[in-house]
Amino acid sequence: MKTSLRSEGKHRLFIGIVPSDPILQSIDLFREKNVTIKNIRWVANRNAHVTCLFIGERPAEELVHIKSKIEEGLRHITPFQLHFDRFENIKRDQRSGMLWARFKDSVEFKDLAMSLAMVLLDRQLKKDPIPHITVARYKKAGLFEIKKNVHWDSKVLDVKSIVLFESELKESGAEYSALSSWSL
Repeated sequence: MKTSLRSEGKHRLFIGIVPSDPILQSIDLFREKNVTIKNIRWVANRNAHVTCLFIGERPAEELVHIKSKIEEGLRHITPFQLHFDRFENIKRDQRSGMLWARFKDSVEFKDLAMSLAMVLLDRQLKKDPIPHITVARYKKAGLFEIKKNVHWDSKVLDVKSIVLFESELKESGAEYSALSSWSL
């Protein structure tokens, strides 16, 4: 049996943005329109987020230091907006991939991710971050077409805070829990 990270005293950490209720409601509508797709695992709204930075596995004793580094990385970051662009099928190969709710590229989002990477990972990101919410994951889904026409009450996500999440990998999929949050 595989040992969990927690039992090894490690936490799988990332920093994310929690979507607003109107954004989640539009994702629910997208999910309802595409409910017939087989072999797809929809991400529960409680786990929906826009990833700013994946930190990785860290020992519990580093959490206080990580939190202070996040504060340092946020010093010059102010609230901003992300604007929904499209639903997108991101294929890893012919039969597996993810469905994203993708936002338009944002200089402010890039600055946030790069600032956090510098203070937490001591390096720049290799690629520009793509603001998105993973809506579903699939394996062996075969060919399918997604129905993208969804009415959005609001296509704007006001980013006023970020959250440090812990990811716990389970057979049913990853579960995320908020450890701390910061206002921008």
